[in-house]
Amino acid sequence: MILLTGATGFLGSHILAILLAQNYKVAITVRESSDLFRIKELLAHTSLEIVLLQGENLRRLFEKNKISSVIHTATNYGRDNIDFEHVIAANLTLPLELLELAITNDVQMFINTDSYFNKFGMSYQTLPAYSLTKKNLKLWLLHYSQKIKVINMQIEHLYGVNDSRSKFTENIIRAVAINNVAQYPLTTGDQIRDFVFVTDAASAYLTVLEKTEAISARFINYEVGSGRGTSVREFAKKVKNLSLSDTELQFGRLQNRPDEIQSSVAANLDLIQLGWETKVGLEQGISYIIDIYRNSSYHFDHGAQ
Repeated sequence: MILLTGATGFLGSHILAILLAQNYKVAITVRESSDLFRIKELLAHTSLEIVLLQGENLRRLFEKNKISSVIHTATNYGRDNIDFEHVIAANLTLPLELLELAITNDVQMFINTDSYFNKFGMSYQTLPAYSLTKKNLKLWLLHYSQKIKVINMQIEHLYGVNDSRSKFTENIIRAVAINNVAQYPLTTGDQIRDFVFVTDAASAYLTVLEKTEAISARFINYEVGSGRGTSVREFAKKVKNLSLSDTELQFGRLQNRPDEIQSSVAANLDLIQLGWETKVGLEQGISYIIDIYRNSSYHFDHGAQ
């Protein structure tokens, strides 16, 4: 059995779909407040067990089942004035509890989900609680790797269908390609990002699971991205051109954040050598999202924040 946290989230829901399609038995953790819309079509799957995060449920799950790996994707970005207590609970307390239970119950591997923010040793003032807790967790992961194999999946600029509305890629596709707004303000757009489609990122976790025996290190960091850099300006232009939008892209109207990461591209050779590959090109991914949103009202019926 695989234990997956954050299965109701953007990346986690795609990982869950891939695991179930590959006949893995999966347990997922949810809270009473969790919105299950991303996984509603998977809830009746016979290989899925749902565990409510309360009381002793986690401990009982480990004791009752032979869990081979934990995949931790649950996170709290600390947006919308969420207090530090909730951010710490999701980003530190939960994974540390999972690590202790995994070690006690002889789990083979713990796969953590990290961000490219963490590559540069920055505090990232826009999301301070998130970035600080993620940095702290990585230190704990190094410590626990003495007792359990730890894989740290460092995700580049993720995009796809049904992402959070606060994310740049989701926001610009909705505004420019779907709503055809008159103007869309941007920075100069010189920042370089490695845009990776969500299904490609999710498949990297499957590769790690399938190639566990080939990973000899007690701790290893995999950068999950295409390995190709694209400027924010180029991404915005692709959205406009592929959707035939009339929106005026106002480059330079916004200022860069003071701690803006100017360039991040995955050094993904280790992951490729393990057998992983990206399959969705940037234009293909953007076009797919536009087609889905134009041909279905489903996405807009849910408040994916």
